[in-house]
Amino acid sequence: GMVSAAESGGRLSEGFTHLERYYAAVAEAQGKVRKAAMYPLLLLNVAAFASAVPDAMHGGSVLPGVALSLGILWAALIVLWLGGRAFCRLAATNALADRILCKLPLAGNAWKQFALARWSAVMHFHIVSAQRMSAALDAAGAACGSAGLAAASTQLSVAAAAGQSVADEMPLYRYFPSMFCAGFATAEATGTLDMETAQQMTRCLDDASTAMSKLAEWFPRLFYFVVVLYTVWQIYRIVGSIAGTYERALKGDF
Repeated sequence: GMVSAAESGGRLSEGFTHLERYYAAVAEAQGKVRKAAMYPLLLLNVAAFASAVPDAMHGGSVLPGVALSLGILWAALIVLWLGGRAFCRLAATNALADRILCKLPLAGNAWKQFALARWSAVMHFHIVSAQRMSAALDAAGAACGSAGLAAASTQLSVAAAAGQSVADEMPLYRYFPSMFCAGFATAEATGTLDMETAQQMTRCLDDASTAMSKLAEWFPRLFYFVVVLYTVWQIYRIVGSIAGTYERALKGDF
């Protein structure tokens, strides 16, 4: 969407500059989350290895228990990862999935800010090429990757085609933050929408990066909670195994 908009405005090189900035921000955000998840994942694998302790205490084979625990762990992680990716793709076309993602703590704000960054970039190149506002809104909605924002853009496009002010209609849709609407309204009144949309893209990318940094701080804590629950369960198993061993030993003595 951004390449098409930049090409139509005769600013293809500037469009690729925007794309470079966008994908660099996305890669940085993903890298922060992956780095934050490394240590908790290591703890989960250690806990999975510890699941073989009761079998070892009974003199059984350790490998089947370890293999089963690791298999369950990584199957759950893979299902979670694939399910998350599928849900994100669904949110691009399904309003309910999009609303659910927007409601997520920290991650929801990043999701909205990245969508607004894509929206603003496409709007920018359509505006600088002096295309119709309705066409710009349609293209921005198609490229934003958010079903809710796309639906709002469609409604704004209808209003623009009818000669109504986009800035007046924008606050009616919760996908546009109040400061975002205020900046758009000021730029519409002063005829500086080309500069404002470019600045909005930069601001949204910065806000998305900040949200992902906060998510990277809290992400390990969620994993730690899972590790603690798993570890407590393993401790109960080990204690139960020890108690069973002593009980059998006592019965044997009598």
